[in-house]
Amino acid sequence: PAGTQQKALIRAIAGNSPALPDYLVSHAQLREGDKVALVSEAIAGAADDTEYETHPAVADFIEQHYTTMPVFTETPASETIVKGPVSLLEQLGVRLPDLTPLNKVILAAVAQAGLYGFTRGNLATAAGSDDLALDQIKATSPAVYNTVLDNINAYAEFPDIPTTVTDPARFVSILKDIPETASADAAYDTLIQRADPHARVEDLTEVPPIIWPSLLAQGRSPATFPN
Repeated sequence: PAGTQQKALIRAIAGNSPALPDYLVSHAQLREGDKVALVSEAIAGAADDTEYETHPAVADFIEQHYTTMPVFTETPASETIVKGPVSLLEQLGVRLPDLTPLNKVILAAVAQAGLYGFTRGNLATAAGSDDLALDQIKATSPAVYNTVLDNINAYAEFPDIPTTVTDPARFVSILKDIPETASADAAYDTLIQRADPHARVEDLTEVPPIIWPSLLAQGRSPATFPN
């Protein structure tokens, strides 16, 4: 197995070795266990100002093996140590399938950067709460909220989020945040339908026109002359 000195060397040179992660994954003659251990060290030693070579094989390897890599599972000595690893993961386009195995420090950084598969379970882990109403996420974790907005159609399809907006006073501001994506029509219908029953928009001009049909059809806005 990979020895202590070998691991220390990999960690020490990782910050100045743009090709190291790809070399370890695709070219070095290593047993699987050693490869996992050394890639973990390379991630741990990554520098946030280094531009790494990005090959899909490296991201695939990390996504398959991260649950057994100490850089993800063991708490680091300092929170600043995760800046380099997260920068490398961002460059590689890594999306971790399940956040539950992560130590708290790397979890916070990965959640901040949105480097996870967009599932209900991951969303709850990233937000640190099982209450996944949009206004609650926005209030407690703006970075996770931004990830939700980037994946708003997938969020609207989660069947087990009973209430999308719990505070009627925040309804308008949430609707303003939702991006006007091409496939958002169905998402708007669902998001509005699941909002607190008292959530209303008194003046349609406060929200984007694309939302007006859903609001009027669901009786969320008064059918007055100005509207």
